[in-house]
Amino acid sequence: MKEEGRDVDENGRKFDPLFCKTCKLVFTLKRSDHNDSEMHRRITNFLQPTCKLCSEVFFSPMAYEKHLDSQKHLEVSKIIVEKKIPLWLLLVAFFLD
Repeated sequence: MKEEGRDVDENGRKFDPLFCKTCKLVFTLKRSDHNDSEMHRRITNFLQPTCKLCSEVFFSPMAYEKHLDSQKHLEVSKIIVEKKIPLWLLLVAFFLD
């Protein structure tokens, strides 16, 4: 009898437990399914935040917090406010980059 569920391959065999270094969890899904999960995405976004204004990814929340007070970030923010650039336009440019 074939088991059903996300932790079983197309032949009905259970996946071996895997460890995610980012989430610090053991899981029994395909790695691609785990990496595409909402939980993994949220943890990654928290642990490696992105400044959408400056198009930079940081490897820790502390580095991101420090960046928010940096001269570069403050100058970019000032330019955006002065030129009245809509945030949606910046986000589109960020995701197309």
